[in-house]
Amino acid sequence: MNKHSTIVIISSLIIVGAVAFPLWNIFAVNQLQLHGTEGIFRFYEFMTNEDHILMCNNLPFFTSFNQLDIDYLFEGISKGVFHITGETIYPNSSVISEGKFTSETFSEAQYLAMHFDTMFQGDSPIRIDPRKLTISTEFKIMILGVIPYTIVHQYSGIEFYNMLNDDALVDC
Repeated sequence: MNKHSTIVIISSLIIVGAVAFPLWNIFAVNQLQLHGTEGIFRFYEFMTNEDHILMCNNLPFFTSFNQLDIDYLFEGISKGVFHITGETIYPNSSVISEGKFTSETFSEAQYLAMHFDTMFQGDSPIRIDPRKLTISTEFKIMILGVIPYTIVHQYSGIEFYNMLNDDALVDC
């Protein structure tokens, strides 16, 4: 093989790798599994004391993101955001990520969280319509280091609560 062929093959591999890795990462971030860290997940604890969330990467390659925002919405209005800075998760492993919950209406968010926790556990009657609670997760990643890309998933309150409490959903 001559010198020019070697250069073309190596250049092609670098270009394919530079495009394939971000596309693979988009797929991998979509496959991340979220779970509570200690015992049973509670919205109230998540907002006040529990500043951690478990993320599981069950794929055979690294997964990374620049930012994760978990938005707590009631009647379509944000009551607070749990923010996690960038993370790289090793293949077939999990990591407990630390974040911070911020809210402009913190006492209202606490009240709603406490009410939904007891309602989802079956300890209190339905006083507030649980269909009005929505949780939105936004993973922000950079493609080729300069192009921002956001992956958004929306869950009902009970769906998010069950997902973070269901040990069967975590494969790591």
